[in-house]
Amino acid sequence: MKPNRKDCRDMTLFEENGKGYLIHSSDFNKTLYISELTDDFLDVSGLYTKILVDQEREAPAIFKANNYYFTITSGCSGWSPNAALYSRTPHLFSPAKLIDNPCEGPNYRSTFNGQGTFVFEDKGELFFMVDHWVPKNLRDSGYSILPIKVNNREITVSWTETPFSRD
Repeated sequence: MKPNRKDCRDMTLFEENGKGYLIHSSDFNKTLYISELTDDFLDVSGLYTKILVDQEREAPAIFKANNYYFTITSGCSGWSPNAALYSRTPHLFSPAKLIDNPCEGPNYRSTFNGQGTFVFEDKGELFFMVDHWVPKNLRDSGYSILPIKVNNREITVSWTETPFSRD
């Protein structure tokens, strides 16, 4: 499938108020697109926008907090980990501004030796999933789950071995 006749590379889905969106790298990984999905979530509706034009970002992980949409992305370096960057915008279909690397802790400059893949919420807290690819033996690949802290318009992702508190 080529959503809106565009190539579709690293991608994620985002849902808000019952409406779905496809966020994907396109233009040979030069630009991210946000495409509204049809009501059944099986196709694109034709409404779309470009964000991070000519920034060569991939692996989008998007969430909304404090009335802003935040997108954590990876640079395009093949299998080699690189520094994550995040962007924010007050409106899903408006230009987003790249801010900085949200990661803190050991190996923060390489996104903890991985690449972002998804953001999810659990018990009111946000978590960032990082995949750790092992290209020569994909079976040994795995994930880290790390807490996201939102402070007004800024976010941080800190390394921890235990992301979930025990009840």
